[in-house]
Amino acid sequence: MSDFSDLPRELSRVRIPAQKYAVFSHREHISTIRRTVNTIWNKWLPASGHEIADAPEFERYGPEFDPRSGNGGLEIWIPVRLDQRQVKIPVLANQSLAERMVRLFLDQFEAGRLADGPGGS
Repeated sequence: MSDFSDLPRELSRVRIPAQKYAVFSHREHISTIRRTVNTIWNKWLPASGHEIADAPEFERYGPEFDPRSGNGGLEIWIPVRLDQRQVKIPVLANQSLAERMVRLFLDQFEAGRLADGPGGS
């Protein structure tokens, strides 16, 4: 979003600078988001070869998300930078976990690249 002129009064604006993010899809009910977040921080991040960058993390709720039912999915954006001390691609043994992380991109590997944040190009 580049224009905040029509932003409803009950919302506030935040500009997020350009940054590389690991993007995770959470497709289950919102009540199970804690499990996905724990998996990101305790399994994916230590195995990924990335470190947390000094930038905001955020959740992105698209038009398919229904706040009344808690269904529709969302994205979890984690700011990362490549850990120069170790470079390895994580292997996820649990296929259902891998399915929940469909939108994960790795920085400059054969598997792809990380997503540019909202302030990026």
